[in-house]
Amino acid sequence: MLRQFLALTLFGLVSVEALHAQDPDFVLLLTDSVVVSGEPGTASVVLDHFGTAGVQGWSLGVEHDPSDATLVDVAAGETILDLSPDFFATTVFADGWTAAVIFTASGSVTIPPGASYELHRPSYDLAPGVVNTTLCFTDTLGTPPTPTVVVVGARQLVPTQVCGTITAVDATGFRRGDANGDGVVDIADPLFLEAELFAGGSASPCRDASDANDDGFVDIADDITILSYLFIGGATPPAPGPLSCGADPTDSDPLDCGAYDCP
Repeated sequence: MLRQFLALTLFGLVSVEALHAQDPDFVLLLTDSVVVSGEPGTASVVLDHFGTAGVQGWSLGVEHDPSDATLVDVAAGETILDLSPDFFATTVFADGWTAAVIFTASGSVTIPPGASYELHRPSYDLAPGVVNTTLCFTDTLGTPPTPTVVVVGARQLVPTQVCGTITAVDATGFRRGDANGDGVVDIADPLFLEAELFAGGSASPCRDASDANDDGFVDIADDITILSYLFIGGATPPAPGPLSCGADPTDSDPLDCGAYDCP
């Protein structure tokens, strides 16, 4: 089905023309991820869109070294979940995966110009002893190979592409914003923080989890960060984020995580 989609949609509904050099107005990047040794690592495929017309869809391939890592899952990113495309397919290979997305054949639904659109969330298990592996976009996976392109104005464009890394460290993993340590970021966490800050309540043993904005302090700004994220479309708390359990990539701050249960 993926091959049929690429043949009929990407090369049928859009103009058939030679692929050009990478377009700086469209940037696909794989985020860097720091994970606890022995835990799965999750990256994000993110689109930064500086063009003038909306993105109607895309196809892409992501490769990894199979001796370093095993692909566990490819989940839909927030942008796909928000816009509910008419077509969304992924195919998994031993050394990578491909995806193809189109919102509507008519082009009436698009991604407008903007930054940090999360398209996909691939997860990987690192092989024992591996502390670092690289993920990169590719045009070589599949038969025929799936190109890494975005569709804009019924034309396919090659975006600028940025590789990412997954690094494993010996540390306690946590979900940022999960101040009460119950494994989920929800309304109970800002209430827990308010009790700690203003009513003499107990503090979380994982101070990194309470530091929702990752500024190195636990204060009212963290309470606001969580509430904004949960209820008014505010920014997602920084890595490891509220959904995936992982290590703190900014471990130079004075906070640490004494204990946290990563189910």
